[in-house]
Amino acid sequence: MALMQLQDQFTEVNGLRMRYLEVGNGRPTLLLHALNPRACAEEWLKSMQSYAGAGRRIFALDMLGWGLSEGPKDGRYHFTVWIEAIRAFCDNHNLEQVDIVGRTMGGWLAVLFAEKYPQRVGRLVLFNNAGLNPRPPLTYSNLSTMPSLESLRDSYEDVDVAERIYERLHQPGKVEGFKTLLDYVMDPLVRDEWGLRPRLPELQTPMLFAMRDSGGEMATQYAIEGFNLAPHAQLFVTKGTGSNDSSAEAELEQAAVAFLGNG
Repeated sequence: MALMQLQDQFTEVNGLRMRYLEVGNGRPTLLLHALNPRACAEEWLKSMQSYAGAGRRIFALDMLGWGLSEGPKDGRYHFTVWIEAIRAFCDNHNLEQVDIVGRTMGGWLAVLFAEKYPQRVGRLVLFNNAGLNPRPPLTYSNLSTMPSLESLRDSYEDVDVAERIYERLHQPGKVEGFKTLLDYVMDPLVRDEWGLRPRLPELQTPMLFAMRDSGGEMATQYAIEGFNLAPHAQLFVTKGTGSNDSSAEAELEQAAVAFLGNG
């Protein structure tokens, strides 16, 4: 199946080059990817047109350190670096307020951005939300291992996209750079300092916690807990057996589009 073809675009955020994909017109909406090394803007290719079709201007970002975006020049990662990169991206595109859809790590960053800049966020959709779990659901070894070309082909169902991502992940220094990023995110003290449990009750941003009840990447208990903690939250859980369960993914996408509403 051929995925939608979009041209790479780049912008400078706080002195670093950030890559993104864009489609559609209307209400600006950011799509923020997951934590693992294969995560990048292409993660959203299957669903970008659905969001755009609902009257939205869609930006799928490579967060700093992932995909084709640069990482900090000194190699030191920090949640503030990512939060301010989102702000700078919005400033560069004159986006006074955005909605954000995030998956795992992307959802965690979306909530932190909404906490610091509440007037700049309308609604949040959090797929398999991170930020409440004391440790990632996968081991360091699982997260730090670069995916095979075969697994990327299975994920994207498009040979050209899979090969581009594979080549990108095997550039010199990519493995070492991602392990530095991962060391930071996996640090228990960092996770405690930036955890969402004390933050969610103070946030007035409407948000949807959505996931498959499959015992997969993130336990359903964290979506339920987030729903109970956030004062203006909704919860959507569907059955699903894996990341490539198309019917479950379609249900999650439909729930997100309905929650966000028309642009």
